Amino acid sequence: GSPSYVKPPAAPSSGCTLATSPGSGRRTIPYDMNKTRSYVVDASSYTAGMPNRLVFTLHGCGGYVTSGTNLPKLPNLPNTLYVMWQGGDSGCYDDQTRASPEYQVFDALLTQIKSSFCIDKNRVFANGFSSGAWMAMMLGCQRADVLRAHGQGAGGLPISIRPGVDCRGPVPALFSHGTADDANHIHGSRQGRDRVLKTNQCDNTTKPYGGFSQCVEYQNCLPGHPVVYCEYPGLGHSPGASQDASVSLFFKQF
Repeated sequence: GSPSYVKPPAAPSSGCTLATSPGSGRRTIPYDMNKTRSYVVDASSYTAGMPNRLVFTLHGCGGYVTSGTNLPKLPNLPNTLYVMWQGGDSGCYDDQTRASPEYQVFDALLTQIKSSFCIDKNRVFANGFSSGAWMAMMLGCQRADVLRAHGQGAGGLPISIRPGVDCRGPVPALFSHGTADDANHIHGSRQGRDRVLKTNQCDNTTKPYGGFSQCVEYQNCLPGHPVVYCEYPGLGHSPGASQDASVSLFFKQF
């Protein structure tokens, strides 16, 4: 981080005035007039009566949880609500089109969650793997004014993103990818990293990050807008061994 960055105070959402929250569960969200999507809320790390982090956890193709509400959670990250919505492209997210309907789903869900749970509006995050990583990168561009940071593993840079046009400002990001990934080539994460480095005005110097041997943090970024890049030698299309731990540490600083 930068010495001139000061954590902003919590910004409680309207749901903080409610006596009770809906809790964990599978529900549907309407969007775009007459369409709906299913989504899961995991409140097992949620603490009532205080503004919680909100983490949108984004699935890979075909990896959506079909029963129960036990979503993948980040280690050592208390006071956090997790939400995952079902991608709309045959088990994947629609992560390649500039006018993707996933943005409408995200916006509708964010409004719903903030009004029904006690959420810190300054601490909304996205974290995904594979298709979910592409989706996190899209949100980090077109919803940079909403997300505090995003994390992604084994994704890529959607060609639909026009950085100077679509992106709504800088946003902290952590990228991780295996060098032997034959489903999503590591070149995509490198491109995504380079776009964010430019947006966040970082330079090319790095230092080790958080004790993770695969991760480096770029230096002299805009205050409060760090970029971390983790590369796993020889790893195929799967999350790196320390991806969740590195993302958790990354999110916790905000």
